[in-house]
This record gives sequence, C-alpha cells and structure tokens, in this order.
Amino acid sequence: MSSNIWSYPTGPAEFIPSALGPGAPGTETAPFLPSVSDGALHLTLQTFNPTSSPPATSFQGSAIFTNQSFNTNAGGIAFTAVAKLGTAVPGMVGGIFAYGLNSPTSHNEIDFELLTDIAAAKNDQAQTNIYANAPTNAVGNPLLVPDPSLTADHTYTIEWYPNVVLWFIDGQLVRTSTVDVPQAPMQFYLNFWAYDAGASLQPTNLQNNKIYTFDVQSVRVARIGNSPSDARHVTSFPGHAGLGATGGTLPGQTGATLLAIGFPVTSTTQIAFDLSCNSGSWQSFLTLWLVS
Repeated sequence: MSSNIWSYPTGPAEFIPSALGPGAPGTETAPFLPSVSDGALHLTLQTFNPTSSPPATSFQGSAIFTNQSFNTNAGGIAFTAVAKLGTAVPGMVGGIFAYGLNSPTSHNEIDFELLTDIAAAKNDQAQTNIYANAPTNAVGNPLLVPDPSLTADHTYTIEWYPNVVLWFIDGQLVRTSTVDVPQAPMQFYLNFWAYDAGASLQPTNLQNNKIYTFDVQSVRVARIGNSPSDARHVTSFPGHAGLGATGGTLPGQTGATLLAIGFPVTSTTQIAFDLSCNSGSWQSFLTLWLVS
C-alpha cells in the first residue's frame, strides 16, 4: 500500500490503553504499514510485541490513516469500507472511523467498531459512536446496530453532513444522529487492537505468538450531496463480487454509474480516492475524479 496515501501513528499515539483500565494489557501499534495479500488488506493483532516493556505485557496491533483530511464545507463526505473480522476470539476491536484532533485533549470522531466479543457471542451487532469536541478519553454516544455477521464481508458506510450523520451496513440505514456532529476536518482511519483482553487473549513471548486479523477488501472516500436527500447512498461495494469492473450501471441505482473500479457515483459525486485490493495488489486512484 502507498505511503503517499496512508500513514501510521507515531509517538504517544502509538500506544492504545486497554478499556479495562490501568494494569490491563494495552496495544502498541506497529511502526509500519500493514500488508496486502489474497485480495485484502490485513490489519493484525499479535500477542507478541517486540518492544513490550516489561516483556509480554502488551500487544502489537495495527493502525493506518489517510494523509488527506476531509471536511463538509462543500457538502457531505461518505467514508466506505468493505471489511470483516478474521477471528471471533474475544477482546479485540476492528475500527472503521473518521477522526480529528482539535487539541491534545479534544477530538472529533465517527465510528464503526467491530468487536470480537460480540462476534464470539454471535449477537450480530456492530457498535457505532460519535464525538464532537470531546475529551480524548470520553465515552461518546455508543449505540449497537444490527449487523448480519462480523466475520463476513460487509459494506460499512458513514455519511457525514454538516448537521447529521448516517451509518449504513450494506446500504441499510442503521443509525442517524443530529447530536454532536463534528464540524472540523477529519482523516479516515482503520485499526485493530486489544480492547478488553481477557483470559483467552493475553500477551505472549515470541515462541507463543498468535496473529489475528481484521481484513479490509476496499476503501472509498467520496464527496456526496449537501444533505441526505441529495446523496445516492452506497448499497454495495465491488469487493463482494470481485473487483475491476468499470463503466455501466448498478442494479437498483438509476442514474448511478461506475467509475474507476466500480463505485456508484453520479454527476454530482466527487471521488477523493478509491482503494481496492485486487489480485493481491493495492490499487490507488488518488487524484480527484469528477464524473461528467
């Protein structure tokens, strides 16, 4: 994957403490971009962290974010990813979210979180959340929403407008919020880390290392309309049926065309970038596309 598009956290942002509080094993994010293979980007959580101090007291996870920031000054933004958890071992979370710091202690954020605790319990729910000008340790406004399966590929979309945020799974609206809508620029993040590791998930030495994955097939950031009534919502993503198609239209999407590798867009949609894992390679379309 390209460092022209993606970065990884450094400095204090590298370490994510456990939600269980002081003394519980946290996660240090890997100091490199994750790998792409078999048509997907694999964010990993490893029980062995080579820089753990003392040894075997923390995990090594993964986190990436776009170099580009996005805002709603010129209309809504849609953040979309096709993703799944590669494991149902409790204690981990795969994040799909927009995030921006206002100051060292205040941030904005809009989340999808796929929790392996929920996958293990087979409750078929994803967690959503939203924050505006909130302390970095704030709880936010969490809400569980229906999700067909956390361990199968699904299309997760966050539509962020100036006054409202909508969350979709496979094109189905699962949440709407007009409360705490962020107003400042944010970047698009993906991460995988140990949220509340219990007995089945503990740090280890190298010899006993276990590797778990959060698998992402495709990512898109697009400029959409000024309000939900202007937007053509993403109902599917090409990762489900194989990538690479261009041109044509989508079933049920009258007037929507396919640009680059098959994303539904209209004449008012501006694509910030499209990223897809296709035949083991990370394909990027970074320059702004405008459909005429």
